[in-house]
Amino acid sequence: MTLIKSISGIRGLIDESLNPSMIARYAQAFSLISPNHGKILLARDTRNSGKEYIQIAISALERISRKSIVVDIVPTPTAQFEVFSKGYAGGIVFTASHNPSDWNGIKFIGPEGTFINQEAFNRLEDEFKNLSNTEFLENLDDKQMFKDESIDCINAHLFNIENLSIINKNKIKKNNFKVVVDCANGATSIALPQILKNLGCKVIKINSNYNEDFGRSPEPIPKNLSQLCSKVIETGSDIGFATDPDGDRLSIVDNKGKALGEEITLALSIYYVLKYFKKFRNVPIVTNLSTSLISEKIASKYNTRLMRSSVGEINVVNLMQKECALIGGEGNGGVILAESHLGRDSLVGAAIILNLISNESLSINELFNLLPKFYIEKSTVHLTNSSDVYIKKLKELYSNDNIDEKDGLKIIRDNEWVHIRKSNTEPILRIIAESKSIERSKQLIEEIKNEIK
Repeated sequence: MTLIKSISGIRGLIDESLNPSMIARYAQAFSLISPNHGKILLARDTRNSGKEYIQIAISALERISRKSIVVDIVPTPTAQFEVFSKGYAGGIVFTASHNPSDWNGIKFIGPEGTFINQEAFNRLEDEFKNLSNTEFLENLDDKQMFKDESIDCINAHLFNIENLSIINKNKIKKNNFKVVVDCANGATSIALPQILKNLGCKVIKINSNYNEDFGRSPEPIPKNLSQLCSKVIETGSDIGFATDPDGDRLSIVDNKGKALGEEITLALSIYYVLKYFKKFRNVPIVTNLSTSLISEKIASKYNTRLMRSSVGEINVVNLMQKECALIGGEGNGGVILAESHLGRDSLVGAAIILNLISNESLSINELFNLLPKFYIEKSTVHLTNSSDVYIKKLKELYSNDNIDEKDGLKIIRDNEWVHIRKSNTEPILRIIAESKSIERSKQLIEEIKNEIK
């Protein structure tokens, strides 16, 4: 089984493509590309294998005289916040995000609290290859004891969010919102209910206990949120929140029990900051090429430029830093607020959405109905040739259209687009289309498929 590698990290099947020796080598390799001084933070989601991986990483780092600090089970954005705020040399989070529980993986956090970029990832791979495989198989200590710093780490992150300049904690509290949460039994199972309680909400939990049995398919997309939809209706709740197992993505279920789709999280967050905080209109909003036009139309309403990067959190973050952007994110439910830290954060997203409802005195369903309506459809094509062959052909065929080539090929028209790009993780070509109707979006995808047969 091939190990999946990209700027989003490393993922593999536990004990097949991902094994203890590999964990030790990557821990040491990451230390070698990190600043010489400072601790490496170690964290994980709720997969049982993560505890063993942390113990192995402690042992591997000790061998090269690198100190580590273990925060154990915390959301990935909490780990990012902690690395930056405490001045650590870097962080390693053992998570496979929304992959099934028989997978695990590694995300690497640089000293700025952001994921490492492509150049740093290339250096990591070089160091990994230079390390001997056999030396880690002898006397490997996977029974390391460590102090669990998770609660202090989570509380520091929540304190930061509750005291952000755009969050009015007292105003949210006055509403006494009733909120259902579905954390996929993942790393937000303590943090998300806690911040909601801190904001005066009555919290109803489903799938929100630390467990590698996620209770549902772990990606927080509408088809996986039927339990949450039902519970919102059953309890008469104001809103439902769902996260993925490592907590960087947030999806919303409205008060009528409708899963709104992960694109809406970023769109509503952008609407909130642009409407209520003029400083956000003075710099660009940043998202990626595959994010919905909904966010772009909202930005246009407030005469604010929206810029698009290649797909991938670090690509969005790099453009945010270059443009001094205050907010950005991706259409998978990932909100990035620079005032907190430069990483997608479901906890920040939840606080923003509650503040928006508080300010508007409207239900989340009514707010959703105010948004412009666009519909995204997605498909894939198995690659039999290099993706460059298909991209070149499509570029010639659509030469009269507005084209963006920074990440594959994006064909842009009024109120619709198609994005064709090679997957970072699989031998497939991803085709994503958006338009004013589901039927038109499907048609756009079929047109591309027919052209590259």
